[in-house]
Amino acid sequence: MDAPQDYKTAGIFMMISGILTVLVSLSLIFSLIWILVGCFWVLTLVVGIFEIILGIGIMQGQFKGGAKTVSILGLISAFFCGNLIGLVLEILAIVWLGKPEVNNWMALQAE
Repeated sequence: MDAPQDYKTAGIFMMISGILTVLVSLSLIFSLIWILVGCFWVLTLVVGIFEIILGIGIMQGQFKGGAKTVSILGLISAFFCGNLIGLVLEILAIVWLGKPEVNNWMALQAE
C-alpha cells in the first residue's frame, strides 16, 4: 500500500521547516558564540538536521514511526529560534500527520 499524499505533504513541510531552522540556528550560533550563548542553538541545529533527513524519507513515502515526535520537536526548535515560517510549517505538518487517512496508514505500517 502506497503512502497517502497527505503524509508526503507533511514530509515536505517538515523538510522546509528543518532547512529554515538549520539556517536560523547557524546564524544564531555564529552571531552569539562569542558570548557562549550560541552553544544553546546547537540543539536546535541538530533537531533541524534530523528533521530534514526524516522529512526527505517521509516525502518519498517511507514509513517513519517517529514522524509526529520529530515534528513536535521541530515545532519547539522553530519557536526557540524565532523561526515563524518554520513554526507555521510545523503546525501544518502536525495537522497533516493527524489526518485519519494518514493515521490509519501509519497504524497499518507499524504492525
